[in-house]
Amino acid sequence: EVANYLKEVEANGIDVFVVPGNHDISSSAPSFENGYRESVDAVNYDEFKEIYYDFGWDGAVKTDDKSISYAADLGDKYRVISIDATRAKADLSLSPDLIEWTKQAIEETIADGRIPIGITHYSMVIHFGEITAMFASEKSYINDVDNFRTAVMEAGLEYVFTGHMHANDIASYTD
Repeated sequence: EVANYLKEVEANGIDVFVVPGNHDISSSAPSFENGYRESVDAVNYDEFKEIYYDFGWDGAVKTDDKSISYAADLGDKYRVISIDATRAKADLSLSPDLIEWTKQAIEETIADGRIPIGITHYSMVIHFGEITAMFASEKSYINDVDNFRTAVMEAGLEYVFTGHMHANDIASYTD
């Protein structure tokens, strides 16, 4: 159903790029469609990519063979780099391979004369200042986020859209 809605969005001239979140793959996320909590069938990585193939992977200029991360051009100026942090271990640590793939995708984007824009589910910076502790936990951020953030910033990433926090916010980080 969501994929059909996203097709309608694209039919109106808006490009859509997806990145998996923690309730999207092999999850026990419930449905409340019938007014009460019900279990729903989970999808695996291959099924997720098949369902949402038209929203990033179909135009990918680079994919990661160890995750469902991809890079796809957005117009003539930008390249979206979708970082699959759901493949992280239970402690949300990213594999060295994924970190290296992400750095290479950023560097290749810049070499192609484009601006890289990252998307990933888990946050890479603290949001909402001091009130973060009220609703965020260590599971809200990629483990060892400081090193990952430094690696991608040094590669040239300046912009990233994240989710998981269930609230809208713009945050910045300077090193």
